Amino acid sequence: MKQRIGAAKSFVHWLIVPFIATSMLLWPTYSSGLKTLQTDPGDTLLNAYFLEHAFQHLTSSNIFNPGQFWSPSFFWPVNNTLTWSDHLLGQSIIYGIFRPFFNPINAYVCWVSTTLILNYISIRKSLTKISPKTKDIWVSISTLVTTFSPAIAIQLGHPQLLSLFIIGPILYECHRLITEETENFTLSNWAYLSCLLLINGFFNIYTFVYACYGVIICSAIHIFKRIINRSMRLRFGNYLTLNTGYL
Repeated sequence: MKQRIGAAKSFVHWLIVPFIATSMLLWPTYSSGLKTLQTDPGDTLLNAYFLEHAFQHLTSSNIFNPGQFWSPSFFWPVNNTLTWSDHLLGQSIIYGIFRPFFNPINAYVCWVSTTLILNYISIRKSLTKISPKTKDIWVSISTLVTTFSPAIAIQLGHPQLLSLFIIGPILYECHRLITEETENFTLSNWAYLSCLLLINGFFNIYTFVYACYGVIICSAIHIFKRIINRSMRLRFGNYLTLNTGYL
């Protein structure tokens, strides 16, 4: 009985809560039958164009001609115009999951919805690992305040900024850098953290910059602790080959 109650609570905190929060945030879009995109037709449609452009390119024979990806038809005949903006390559993976089943606008809404839910799950997972003794309700509240705050909600008008789900793992690794014994953070962990930073840049170049600043600060604290404790030994750690390969 206790296991069932625990499973039900887990389901509520991990899936039901972000689903409700996402539905509330995107209610103007949902209630209009997906005819009203939030918040304006500027960046919203531009991002939808980029996602569809990536999908069309990567699911056709043009995939073997990268020049066509970086040179979409706007501003023709100037080449490589997409390099001046958000390519949304990482986001197009999520968009591409829905695109075979829905039209571009519906797939776009599915992408935004999925991104918001993934943001919540990622941050909540990290907070749970950072503070495992905190009650589920407080972890959920903290996660909601973080991932559905007005600062995040306003980015519906700039959806290229919404992908934050790689920040969660980076947050946890930074926590380990500062709080754990220095020798516990191995060469494999450094490779894994570097990999997370690059993946974050693949999905969100804006938070990539801020994440790099945060990692540099935490790394400086970690190195300072090593110097103070005269603990300069760097262990290889587990999965070094795998994490290096990912990097």
